[in-house]
Amino acid sequence: MLSKVFCMGLNTYGLVIGWLGVVCSILEVIPLFVVVGLLVGDDKSVDDEKRSNLVIVLSIGLPVVVINLLISGMLIMGTVKKRHLLLLPWLIWSGVCLALISLADFCYWVLLLSSPSLAALPILLFSVAFFVLQWYLYNGIYSLYREIQAKRPESVVFARHTEAPPE
Repeated sequence: MLSKVFCMGLNTYGLVIGWLGVVCSILEVIPLFVVVGLLVGDDKSVDDEKRSNLVIVLSIGLPVVVINLLISGMLIMGTVKKRHLLLLPWLIWSGVCLALISLADFCYWVLLLSSPSLAALPILLFSVAFFVLQWYLYNGIYSLYREIQAKRPESVVFARHTEAPPE
């Protein structure tokens, strides 16, 4: 488990990652609105093929941005309120993204190695460095999750109180 990430305490790191996710999600909404403007506008320069591609971009992009916005907000709330279960959606979402990135990297590696050339080496090294960075960032939030989970108060077991029957 990590105790610091990029020389930041885990709580600070959780807030930074959460706010970066919120800001990036809000900034990603702007291009999506431009796409909506192209779809809705009376511009005849957008043919049917481009219009269908824009619909696909919106169908995939908008839900992803909204999900990322909500999950980043939950990460912030979980860090501030010390609720480990609010960090869990971010961990699951990022784990799925990490797995997809790994799968895409593997496929890309197979393609590059099938026709070996020296030009592919920087791309391969960059993909390894990016994966290691993503894993480190994920491990930082997981460490925060475990720290908050370890510090939570023990659950109170409520015993049944049985009353004696009245005499």
